[in-house]
Amino acid sequence: MKFLNNSIRIVDPLLFNALSQLKENKRQIILLFYFCGFNDREIAELNHMSISGVWYQRQVAIKEMRRYLEGKHYE
Repeated sequence: MKFLNNSIRIVDPLLFNALSQLKENKRQIILLFYFCGFNDREIAELNHMSISGVWYQRQVAIKEMRRYLEGKHYE
């Protein structure tokens, strides 16, 4: 997965697909937080957002990914 001119290798196909189904801004927040080790303040500065906005978008993205993954579990 290309991100900030770098590649992030995601070997689990379900996780890759769950991330891929997110809108770009939510995917970026998830990748920065969980894969690159950025905190909400740093992500907020990069994206010109409030810290609470980053936190909220991350929570929404996690819920969307959870729904996607739970749906795939039953297929």
